[in-house]
Amino acid sequence: MPIRHLHYLRILSFTDGVTLLLTMGIGSTLKRLADIHEPVYVFGMLHGIVFITLAIYTFYLLARGVVSFRTTCLVAIASVIPFAPFFLDRHLKRLEDGRAVVAATQVE
Repeated sequence: MPIRHLHYLRILSFTDGVTLLLTMGIGSTLKRLADIHEPVYVFGMLHGIVFITLAIYTFYLLARGVVSFRTTCLVAIASVIPFAPFFLDRHLKRLEDGRAVVAATQVE
């Protein structure tokens, strides 16, 4: 069961990173250079929804004991730094693979 939760956390973190880059990269560039404000509103709203969902889900996993406090802090920090979620994905993948090995050995 926790393996699936970690996979969902990886997907949410990756999506948060993409929406942050869309907001800052495309939205802000169009706003500054072409005076087009709509992409900032759209990408900003999308990023806000994904960010809040990621925060709630991460604290939910912390409360259930699926992730550690350290991992929760890493997710929180990575969610506000551009490109950081893509580096965090490597940590979450190792955590997910480690849990998969433990789960497989417990079945046998």
